[in-house]
Amino acid sequence: MHLCCLKSRAFLGATAALLTVTACSNEGQKTQGITPEVPRRVTENLQSESVSEYSARLPIASFSFTQSEDSVIKAAEAEIVSRCMERFGFEYIEPAPVPSFEGDGSDDRRYGIMNLKLAEKYGYHAAPGVPIPRDSLQKDAASVLFGSLEPYPTGKIVTEYHGTKVPKGGCRGEAFQQVEAPFEPGDDASAAYEISVRSFTESMHKTRVVKVFRAWSSCMERYGYTYKMPLDPLNDRDFLGEAEANSVEIQTAVADVKCKNSTNLPAVWFAAESDIQRAKIANSESRLSRLRVNHAKELENARRIITNG
Repeated sequence: MHLCCLKSRAFLGATAALLTVTACSNEGQKTQGITPEVPRRVTENLQSESVSEYSARLPIASFSFTQSEDSVIKAAEAEIVSRCMERFGFEYIEPAPVPSFEGDGSDDRRYGIMNLKLAEKYGYHAAPGVPIPRDSLQKDAASVLFGSLEPYPTGKIVTEYHGTKVPKGGCRGEAFQQVEAPFEPGDDASAAYEISVRSFTESMHKTRVVKVFRAWSSCMERYGYTYKMPLDPLNDRDFLGEAEANSVEIQTAVADVKCKNSTNLPAVWFAAESDIQRAKIANSESRLSRLRVNHAKELENARRIITNG
């Protein structure tokens, strides 16, 4: 995913992260030792929805790559990387990074933290991913893969290896140039990004959303926490800057998720934002249509690369 180029498969998550940082206050105050019962009013609709579905099911998401389509792009790039490395005499298979929270569901945070299992483990901290192993690579192989000496990718640029020219950015760079670069969507992707950002902001002022925010805030008060907005805990100064979540953060995050469930907040917010997005999409139909066509071409190219081996 290339946020600098506004690749649309990345804009949903980027929007949530951006607005979490810029649109929230730090008014959270905590009172210890209060753990009252909170009414269980989780609707049947909410119970049937995975937290992974909200960002992916927003109307604007239809103009981005699905997870399976993104996997095709990654597979095509992995194929090119392997062939490129083979030219330099290295046998290399691009490893697929797997999140360490696999099995615990999605960490989608468009509407704040929503995954109880992850809240219980990490609080508001992001679950750590499993990094791609680089230490196991020989120095020469790594320099060809990344196109630079350590530290990657900001070290001294490597231009050739044993008389053979190394592609800019190494074999990873070659893969990007063949799979993604020809289909960079430019301004058409910015139309989708703008809709994603503005719909999120506008949705917070809708009457039904304001009402459910108040219900969530009241629920949090019954747990002993004072927050006005569901995104406020993510910016609580008591939680920022710590390497790992402490017990207070975890307790707060767990209460947060439980209150979101009991008030049906994610589903209400999602419905309001979806209505806004549908109206905005209708006003940007031509640009978004070009974006969809561009994605189809990129996928066709990626599948061709995989097929041809």
